[in-house]
Amino acid sequence: MAPNGLPGFVGGALWARLGVSPRASAASAASAAAAASKPGQQRRCRTVQVSGAEHDLWRLRPIIEMLQDPSLNAVGILPTDTSYAFVCNVRSRTGVERIYALKRATPSLRKPLSLLCRDHASIQCYSVGIDRSTFRVLKMLLPGPYTFILPASSAVPRVLLESREHRKLWRRKEVGVRWPGDVPCQAVLDGMDGVALLASSVPEQDTEGSALAQDPMRMHDEWAGRVDFIVDAGFRAAHGCSTVVDVGRDWEILRCGAGYHALMQALGRDVPGQACEAQPMEPTDQRWLA
Repeated sequence: MAPNGLPGFVGGALWARLGVSPRASAASAASAAAAASKPGQQRRCRTVQVSGAEHDLWRLRPIIEMLQDPSLNAVGILPTDTSYAFVCNVRSRTGVERIYALKRATPSLRKPLSLLCRDHASIQCYSVGIDRSTFRVLKMLLPGPYTFILPASSAVPRVLLESREHRKLWRRKEVGVRWPGDVPCQAVLDGMDGVALLASSVPEQDTEGSALAQDPMRMHDEWAGRVDFIVDAGFRAAHGCSTVVDVGRDWEILRCGAGYHALMQALGRDVPGQACEAQPMEPTDQRWLA
């Protein structure tokens, strides 16, 4: 068993045990995603129900196949350990633009999306400057409900780091990385062979200030016409957002969310009396969408 009770997915071991190849041919899934990516066509949303146990994770294979090919520009909804999230292949520029559109993020107000990574090696691929002490803390806490802001490596696509305000182009040097402690999410990430997914939390309704989506049925009614797939892992309790930490600024807490107390303990800091996980604070730095 991996940390947080997750099965050992390293190196595709889960798919081998199930007798399933995540790269097996799936013409129907690929053709559906390709058709949905054409302008002016109605999107066909594929819904996959999973319980979270290993025995039915094979159902995620067509979802993985859609996400593996960046030319399909597939965007869908995937569960994480905090909430449901819009996701796409990190290498799909059109997919990134679609998620920004779903979040109503204009070019001048775009906040960076978070990367979902499958393991520590994937995190180190998309970031630089992880020293021994930083790695020790990450190893204690991950997988878990955290977004760690780290210096971005050259593997991060430029579209994620650039933002335009009027005629001025801004280029960020940081990226937010996540390794969620969620079994279906981990299975999908494991099938991506180290390629990260872009992610941003799914609101219950397409309105400003809407709460996070919890009920898959309501989520389907609201978003099925605009995404290519939904992974239904059942009703998700309101765990809040991930805790956002800027590692380069002495582990500054930018948003207090799930897992806050465990983070404070790992850093050797005093925990405030307020139950932060029950009442997440607004971020002091509004840079992160997920």
